[in-house]
Amino acid sequence: MWPIKLAFEPKLLEALCLYELQKPVDDAMDSELRALINQRVQSVKNAQVPDLDALFKKHLNVDMHEDDIDARVLKYFRDFSDLVEKNGLGDILGVGDPLKPGYNERMKLRCNFLVDNLEPAILRDEVRRHTKFVDQEAKRNDFVLFRVIKEKALAQHKYHVLTRDQKGKLNSDKRDKATAGGDKSQSNGG
Repeated sequence: MWPIKLAFEPKLLEALCLYELQKPVDDAMDSELRALINQRVQSVKNAQVPDLDALFKKHLNVDMHEDDIDARVLKYFRDFSDLVEKNGLGDILGVGDPLKPGYNERMKLRCNFLVDNLEPAILRDEVRRHTKFVDQEAKRNDFVLFRVIKEKALAQHKYHVLTRDQKGKLNSDKRDKATAGGDKSQSNGG
């Protein structure tokens, strides 16, 4: 395994060792640097908990332009994880160690934010009903929630496509009848 020191820009490594570990770079051990990185990744950025509702409402969106439902749901979960990581919210919303205190509360909160920011609203409402009445495990287990969201999104997409196709067929039939009816009146009038 490569030394972790090689992953750092030299001046950043020097500053980290000097000010955080209070030792020269040569005396810093990989384990100390890993612990420092893990501590930073898991702590709230700038020791300030942002307004999480506003943060996710503004930055977490379902990509409705993605027509592959599996990819759409996967991207939504990935974007959520990226926001958690970028904002240092690992202690509050990170998956982390199931044996670590607060794990169940983190998972419930994580699932709440994932459901609350789902789009379209009809999908969000369907997932809420399902997690309330059918599969309560999805309220506290994001693996189960992922499966539920994917299933509901696929079902809604299928219904949407069928409805759209049916409307298109009905409109086409109406145009054909109107055209045929217009042709008869014109041929009878001459």
